Amino acid sequence: MKIFKNIKDSIYNPEYYKEVLTRPPSYSFKYYFLFTLIVSLIITVCFSFTSIPKIKFFADYGSSQIVELFPADLKVDVKNGQVSTNVQEPYFIKFPGELKAKENSEINNKNLSNVENILVIDTKNDFSLDTFNSYKTFALLTKNSVIYYKDGGIAVQPLESSLNFSVDREKVASVVDKIKPYIKFVYPIVVLSIFVISMIVFCFQLVCLFFGALFVWLVARLKKVNMGYLKAYQLSLHLLTFGILVETLAFLFGYVIPVPFFGTILLAIFAAINLKS
Repeated sequence: MKIFKNIKDSIYNPEYYKEVLTRPPSYSFKYYFLFTLIVSLIITVCFSFTSIPKIKFFADYGSSQIVELFPADLKVDVKNGQVSTNVQEPYFIKFPGELKAKENSEINNKNLSNVENILVIDTKNDFSLDTFNSYKTFALLTKNSVIYYKDGGIAVQPLESSLNFSVDREKVASVVDKIKPYIKFVYPIVVLSIFVISMIVFCFQLVCLFFGALFVWLVARLKKVNMGYLKAYQLSLHLLTFGILVETLAFLFGYVIPVPFFGTILLAIFAAINLKS
């Protein structure tokens, strides 16, 4: 397909850029949107392969076992942001073996390998770090707050004073039954959302390019290439190609490029390589 040849030429081909200078802006916009469409599809496919199985596991686990996970004898009441229960405290809810095995690698990454309980309820005592650690729990529910592991540390989330509700196994089962019919719609929504967000990011990049095109115009002036700012902007739609590919690969592998204005730097470099007087 011609688009793949244009992608290759946009990375390096001085003769191709001489040709682009004779083309109308619509030619370059068409290239940019087709190129970013392909990149967005790749991002969507890659993220779908990683996110959909996790969602499916959560949906299957939630629909089949979350009701069983909630203790039959437990009832939690929250009135004006204050928690009370009908059980002897501290009350321990064990981490389900299947769920812990599934998420074992993530737990280790978060230094939670010693976690034995998914939740401990203790509304009688004030929170202390030593007590929290001794409970070996992922989360702790106190009289007026929730304490849990987050990003390698411990987060404390106070309960809103306007919060009022009660929950027991029967209510959990009722909510799960209401959600079940809609789970099948989650998968296409997730896939579509990934694609739409990717395209929005690339469209926003067109705005940022008003700044980047200045560097292309300056490079062109230094290399004695006769063009105005609008033509520099048009060429930038092609010169972005290599930077987009590199940043996309880094994003897919979870690597953050630690170079400020990395895309703009690459834009100027590839302008210098491809523009000939």
